[in-house]
Amino acid sequence: MQRYLDLIESAERTTPTGFDVKTVRLYDKIAVLRQQMRELKQIGMQLEEQPDKQLSLTNPDARSMATSGRGSGMVGTTSR
Repeated sequence: MQRYLDLIESAERTTPTGFDVKTVRLYDKIAVLRQQMRELKQIGMQLEEQPDKQLSLTNPDARSMATSGRGSGMVGTTSR
């Protein structure tokens, strides 16, 4: 994805078209995508730091637990 975004920016720099409304919207969308990529990278780093490689963004104590169903599971917390 990063390579695609870089190619778009490179193509826009080499093709002088001026800044019309579509170009401004495209730059806004690219900025949003770049921010989302930074956030996902940060989440990925947090995930790698977890000993069980699980991360819940809403409840830090929640973990995936197997249930009696074949190949099924649920997310929850254990009682203490």
